[in-house]
Amino acid sequence: SLAISPDGKTLAAVTLTFPPSVSLQFWNLATWTRTRVAAAELVGAALAFSPDGKTIASAGEDGVVRIWDVAMDKEPKRGAAHAGTVWSLAFSTNGRLLASVGDDELVHIWDLYDQREMYALKGHVGTIYAVAFLPDGQRVVSAGADHLIRVWHSDSGEELFKLDGHLLRIASLSVRADGRVLASAGDEKKILLWDL
Repeated sequence: SLAISPDGKTLAAVTLTFPPSVSLQFWNLATWTRTRVAAAELVGAALAFSPDGKTIASAGEDGVVRIWDVAMDKEPKRGAAHAGTVWSLAFSTNGRLLASVGDDELVHIWDLYDQREMYALKGHVGTIYAVAFLPDGQRVVSAGADHLIRVWHSDSGEELFKLDGHLLRIASLSVRADGRVLASAGDEKKILLWDL
């Protein structure tokens, strides 16, 4: 798993080395030097930086969402566990909310300030592989094995609408900076663009 900080200066990577150990590593992209290493408990499937770059969320096979201080002065905070692997994480633009998705078919929305789960949104059938917030922070999109993209209201948990156009699993979502266009891609080896 890889993530680049919002300022483009730091790369975070979950790595597996020999002899078997897992670590969360931070690299300075200007000098290509490793700046910090922290032990990670299980192989990570998902990483996401907060918008201010001070926090990184990680999750993986054990289903636990961990919130790290990038300065690494302390152990990560742990969120409640998913049932199964977590495949994708996304922060809202203000950094208050974190969305996580995975094998449990739920879109979890966490309030990091109050340290609580706000919603576990049900609608997908099968593993959810991708999640993203729109820049307005009011909407979150999710997609996965059921070939559908669902758009949710992050404050109410209501499903606003769904987008249907893929024939196979959707593995990736990306939102244009202005929030008007969503790109989705998956096993069909094509990218679909959606007007929002």
